Amino acid sequence: MGPLRRIMRSNSGAAAVEFAIIVWALVFVCLGVIEFGRALHVRNQLSFAADHAARKILTDPLVSDPTLENEVREAISGSEPAGFIVNFGAVETDADGLKSRTMLIQYPFSLLIPTLSDTITLSVSRRVPVG
Repeated sequence: MGPLRRIMRSNSGAAAVEFAIIVWALVFVCLGVIEFGRALHVRNQLSFAADHAARKILTDPLVSDPTLENEVREAISGSEPAGFIVNFGAVETDADGLKSRTMLIQYPFSLLIPTLSDTITLSVSRRVPVG
């Protein structure tokens, strides 16, 4: 009975067992930080492209939608520009009599972690005063 009691009281594998339990949480936190960083990068690209199109509208209020869409797609770097959805609204007049034009840029962001949802739609919108 001596060797069995010694095995039961031994702590030699406790650190390995504790590490095996904790390592999964650490891996998931690291993957979450990476995914959040990727999504934030793409969101910043969307914002840059929307600002670029807003400057184009401010300098030329009569610019056409296809020209603006090309400007947006050229302003996006690193990601697949074909995946971006670009919508422009017509010139609207608000209650104060100010005319403005709206734009919406969306991107279906696919996650690298397969167990989470497949895609998240990132979007940016701008309302640009016209004339």
